Amino acid sequence: MSQACPICGCDRGEYEFSVPGGRVQRCTDCGLLSLRPEGAAPAPQAQPAAPVWPAALQDLERYHRGERRRLLVLGPGVGPLAASAVARGWGQAHTGLEGAEGPFDAALLLDALGLSADPVALLARVRGLLRADGTLLAAVPRLDSIQARFPWRPFSTFTSERGFYFDDQTLQKSLARAGFMEVELQAGRQVLALARPSEQRERPLLSILVPIYNEGATFPVLMDGLLKKELPGLDREILLIESNSTDGTRELAQGYAGVPGVRVLLEERPRGKGHAVRTGLAEARGDIVLIQDGDLEYDLNDYDQLLDPLVRCQSLVVLGSRHSGGWKIRHFTDQPFMAWALNLAHLFFAFLLNSACGSDLKDPFTMYKVFRRDCVHGLSFKANRFDFDWELVIKLLRKGYKPLEIPVNYSSRSFQQGKKVRFFRDPITWVWALIRFRLGPL
Repeated sequence: MSQACPICGCDRGEYEFSVPGGRVQRCTDCGLLSLRPEGAAPAPQAQPAAPVWPAALQDLERYHRGERRRLLVLGPGVGPLAASAVARGWGQAHTGLEGAEGPFDAALLLDALGLSADPVALLARVRGLLRADGTLLAAVPRLDSIQARFPWRPFSTFTSERGFYFDDQTLQKSLARAGFMEVELQAGRQVLALARPSEQRERPLLSILVPIYNEGATFPVLMDGLLKKELPGLDREILLIESNSTDGTRELAQGYAGVPGVRVLLEERPRGKGHAVRTGLAEARGDIVLIQDGDLEYDLNDYDQLLDPLVRCQSLVVLGSRHSGGWKIRHFTDQPFMAWALNLAHLFFAFLLNSACGSDLKDPFTMYKVFRRDCVHGLSFKANRFDFDWELVIKLLRKGYKPLEIPVNYSSRSFQQGKKVRFFRDPITWVWALIRFRLGPL
């Protein structure tokens, strides 16, 4: 790439396709497509008619909260749309950044990001002009449209020397980098996202969800490691979700109630790991969410490599894969046949999920699922036990996310050592989960 990627800072790109006067490259880290001009630029063309955005105002107003006083509209040929907004009840519609003074109640960016010199900087500037409870609608043409394939358009507000091409994921990554949250992606003829300004933070906040039930032997060791774990560039909150254990784990968890950065959520009765994680998700405030079991099967030292792609916006969903180095991940010295059976079962169930969802994941059932909290915005979760692993991954895949799998260390625990998977009953729930969540509503 001729310049560093505005999303992730990577300076490496791979050729994708050509347009008049340049070659389009894909960032090798985050996937953003950018135009690298070659030779002389084509002669300036007459300003084309504004692209048709028939539902932009309706989408914005459906998502918007609060009054409709001041609207900021950016993009080529948006004057008629601004006049339409006023006719629909907006008190004022300002076009362009010149003379724009906040705060605005909402902003419409229609084909503005693809024509800007730095789309993330443009989004950040717009964020600074919005109210804290304001609304943003950002839309760009899809890659196969005529508007997207014709980047050389001379508008005074935007550059014509380098264009950007977005898909759903790179648009959401740009919004995350610029400080937006509650992203809602819309399917259609354009790449369209609705969002709101996120909380102003000096550093990203990581929410670590720890569901615990009858983990008295391992939980104190885990918490000691978690509290000592350094996370450069991140703040954190640890949410302990305790499900009324019978071995003293509840009392141990309550002992951390006064520790800074730790919140203890007490459930009345055990309803499964999935239900506990759902309880934690409902209370999480972080930009990034990480799920951590209460046992010691996973290595806390893997946090750094799992979190880095999310902090840099290289990826929106990361899975810590136990199977990247081979299929034999479980080694029970006291139950060797059971370990062999579970390893084969993993291959079978991973094949089922990948076949149903069109994915190619090696370890979709890993505990280490790390994602930006925006990815689950708008999703409704139902699973209570280990079928929650299926539900979460299936629904993320259905929303269009492509998880990045990173190898992690794993020390398997046998059933005699406290593993809670029910060998005969849980597989039935997994098959049902595949059918239920692949075909059911999001």
